[in-house]
Amino acid sequence: MNDKIESDVRLRQSNPPLAGAAPLFSAERWQQMRVLLALLDDASNDVREAELAKLATSDPDFAEQARALLASSPAQLMHLADALLPFTAEQMPERVGPFRLLERIGLGGMGTVYLAEREHADFVQRVALKLLDGSSARLAQLASRERRILAALAHPNITAFVDAGTQDGRAWIAMEYVQGESLSEYCKQHDISVRERVRLFDQVCAAVAHAHAQLVVHRDLKPSNVLVDVQGRAKLLDFGIAVVVNSVADAMLTPATRVFTPEYAAPEQFRGEHVTTACDIYSLGLMLYELVANQRLLIKDRATREQPWSTAELAAHARTQEAAVKAVSKSKQVKAQRAHAQLLQGDLGRIIAHALNPEPSARYSAVPLLREDLTRWLQDRTLTITQPTTWQLLRRFVHRHRAAVAATTAAFAVILVLAATAVLQARAKTLEAARAQAALRQSEATRNFMNSVFLSADPFYGKGAQTSAGDLLAAARIRIDRELSAQPEIAANLLYQIGNVYVSLRDTEAVRETLSKALAYNQRSAQPSAALEGSARARLAFETYNQNRDEAALSELAAAITVLRIAEPEAPIELSAALRMQGNLLFARGDQNALAVSRESMQIAQLFPPEQSAEYPLAVQAHANMLVALENFDEALAVVDKALSDPRTQANEQAEVGVRGQRAQALIGLKRYQEANAAFTAVIAAMTASHGVEHSDTRFERYSRAALLESMGHLDAAAREVQALIDVPASGSEHHIAPIARALAAARISEARRAKDAGAQIERAGKIACGKQGHAEFCGATRLLAANLAIRELRYETARSILDVGAHDAAIKASALLRNRLNLMRLRLLRSTQQWEAAQELLSQARKAELSPTEAALIDVESGLLDLATGDHTRGRAALARGRAYLAQSLIELTPQIREIDAALAAAENAR
Repeated sequence: MNDKIESDVRLRQSNPPLAGAAPLFSAERWQQMRVLLALLDDASNDVREAELAKLATSDPDFAEQARALLASSPAQLMHLADALLPFTAEQMPERVGPFRLLERIGLGGMGTVYLAEREHADFVQRVALKLLDGSSARLAQLASRERRILAALAHPNITAFVDAGTQDGRAWIAMEYVQGESLSEYCKQHDISVRERVRLFDQVCAAVAHAHAQLVVHRDLKPSNVLVDVQGRAKLLDFGIAVVVNSVADAMLTPATRVFTPEYAAPEQFRGEHVTTACDIYSLGLMLYELVANQRLLIKDRATREQPWSTAELAAHARTQEAAVKAVSKSKQVKAQRAHAQLLQGDLGRIIAHALNPEPSARYSAVPLLREDLTRWLQDRTLTITQPTTWQLLRRFVHRHRAAVAATTAAFAVILVLAATAVLQARAKTLEAARAQAALRQSEATRNFMNSVFLSADPFYGKGAQTSAGDLLAAARIRIDRELSAQPEIAANLLYQIGNVYVSLRDTEAVRETLSKALAYNQRSAQPSAALEGSARARLAFETYNQNRDEAALSELAAAITVLRIAEPEAPIELSAALRMQGNLLFARGDQNALAVSRESMQIAQLFPPEQSAEYPLAVQAHANMLVALENFDEALAVVDKALSDPRTQANEQAEVGVRGQRAQALIGLKRYQEANAAFTAVIAAMTASHGVEHSDTRFERYSRAALLESMGHLDAAAREVQALIDVPASGSEHHIAPIARALAAARISEARRAKDAGAQIERAGKIACGKQGHAEFCGATRLLAANLAIRELRYETARSILDVGAHDAAIKASALLRNRLNLMRLRLLRSTQQWEAAQELLSQARKAELSPTEAALIDVESGLLDLATGDHTRGRAALARGRAYLAQSLIELTPQIREIDAALAAAENAR
């Protein structure tokens, strides 16, 4: 069967089928085959055989054909079959989702790409819309995978994800529309130089490096998947067969893919082996060769090659491959080929050869290393992969500094004097030089170790970045103990850095284990690092107190800060971070010293140079957040505005966005809602572009904006946004409090809207907030919501029971906000059950408490309703009007609560 397919494909390639000739597969049959291949391609051998056996019972020929294709080299058919099939153009739909289709711009194995546009009153958005063929569940899975990958990538050299959905059972994806030419066509049409081509190719490398950093492997890199727009900017597209990294163990059990483009495939793909990021690096090497040589490196010359390429071989292939050029331009083409072949014999060829090494582990271990050598080539500097001779170094130095060399030659005598002085200075600095060499060796050892850790992983088939990161870090920790136990300085620093990554992943147990081991290695070092000791101890104490509320942890944190104060010249960043953690803990305990500690953290961080600016915006956010919580909104706004004008914040775009988010919080406190809304919109857009719409940081800002919409009275919009956050999980890890807060917000907004599902929403929130993994304060707030709903629905006994339990709730007792809300609910229940005297007595007590302006306004409303019920209409109307005026002052849209107050005022006016 396999030989028959090979024969048919070769015949059809050389002799295109005549009109009416029977194709190898019908169009419908081939579409079914493509879906089946995609399904079985990701399956284990056992699952694959079981599916084929099941298929064979109903369609044995089809099963046999699929088995042959899965066993064959993908070079035989996959890239040709679509072109060999007779294409019957389907009727272009008029609309797909919110988009109007304009014209067909591409055709692939899984679907058709259209130019489409979405029209709004104030803008028109054009997109490239991919409409997948057929409505199978597998196609929907493939579309969903591509959508998730695109949504997770945000880079100027990657086509942006716009929207996605299904229509009539067919999945579709809308992407940024790029008007331009393919990479190879652009280079040919514009006749740009090799150096310009390398700079353009570096943009592609930047996009691939970003994808790899998000643990996404493209798997189909080729010039046709790169468009160059009218501004000369490269855009990488088509992540249709890309995957997200999975765990190393799972990847080793998963068969390699057989869907790829053979002209740009790595040898291991032809051998059916597992594909890693090294596969993408090989494809980049092939693309770079094509850009330099103006032709491809043929499959037959490399598919089964086992030896590394030499620059001479690459140059020979560039000379001998036949170029399809016109006779009139042949001499010019030959001249250009010779120039390009000469480049391939030099450092540019060495870069390509290194990327094209048949052995994956011998290639560049990461795309940034390839980019580094491209930059070095452009600057005529020594490559990282070569050991230059003295003559090469001298030649390059002279080439880069011609004018300086000429001036130096004229002043040779002066140089002799300076050289003698330098020798004397070098002797005086022997110790410093030795230390520098030791640091360099440690840096190189660290880099080599981390490179080997990532190289040993198989970044293929993904469930998500977080799982893979955990696997890689766990593997690194094991190898540190096994391979670096005799080098405690390196082991301590690596474990310290890994521990900080675990902090970002919110894996408290791993943080504790890793940093404790880092401290142990540090103590074994010949020169223990005080900065590492103090910082690791501070983090461990912080995590311990957060988990156990252990008072001893506060003392340990203070002791760690003392260590850092002594080591401050070498540990200012660590000291600032430790003070920030201490300030947060003190604030949570209600300690009045918290603000001073937080301010010191911010002041220390403000002294850092721009290249060490990451801690300063974090310190600003922590301090401003504290000020907002204390309702010092003006001071909070002043702090963030100062930070936003500071170069230390401006040097870090992501940190600046975080500070702007804190500014929006301060604006909410000042009830400058329109400004806050605009600020949140900008922050969310920036975070979406940087991290993705479902990243935990972006989701926090979306949640904050939903709270703002609630404050503005846009309850329906707030409910939709909160529900969207509940329905779609985060793309990575997020704080365990986040889902509890969202559930409570959904319940609160539902009750405020007087929605029919308010009871169900409150019940759901209660199960989450009061469960084993819940939060005591949120649980108390949910109970009070349930009591309020029960009062409104005249279920007074239920409300009384809930409030009785709440009166003994430790979390409610400890929170002034919840205590005041409990008293308000009790007052409302007494008024609703016509217990006038008890209500008046409780009202007097409630007014004596320390109330926020909002709480005072709510008390006024209850007081007014109580007065109206007892016949004092004048005082009742005044109290109601006073409460309404405050509650409605910032609303853009009147809420049901305000309309209920208005109805009570109108009824009181009519009763006069």
